[in-house]
Amino acid sequence: MSSSFQGISSTQRALSQLERFERLQLSCLNIHGQYEQLLLQYAKNDLTYAQNLYNQHRHNPPIDRDMPPVAGKISWVRKLYGFISTPMNTFSNVPDLLSLPSAGRVVRQYNRLSQVLTEYEVLYYNAWTRQLESAQEGLKASLLVRHPDTHEIFINLD
Repeated sequence: MSSSFQGISSTQRALSQLERFERLQLSCLNIHGQYEQLLLQYAKNDLTYAQNLYNQHRHNPPIDRDMPPVAGKISWVRKLYGFISTPMNTFSNVPDLLSLPSAGRVVRQYNRLSQVLTEYEVLYYNAWTRQLESAQEGLKASLLVRHPDTHEIFINLD
């Protein structure tokens, strides 16, 4: 059974394969032990990778083409959060898995990282809304103005 998971590099793929084995309902497969092993692998590989990726790109993340800068940063951090939360949602559905002593460290690491990612999103969202409020003031100004002395019409670029 454990040899089936050796070649799988993605935690999400390993979880989907483990769910297939779980449907067989064979007690000799030690499904719960495999979930625990995958949880530890998830912390070692995925959470550490996401944390390093965040630390490396948090000031200038790679954003999608033709995406505004703030929306791109928010989109990037949401994808990163989705990368870590999808497997954790699967782990949380396994009975008694997250109550194991070895899972406590993984849960704390996940909670810290998800909190950092959420704060990053909220920080950029709040900055964007403040910037939007000042931009709305500019939209209220007249586009064409008349010079008070010469009465010529000018475009208001303020």
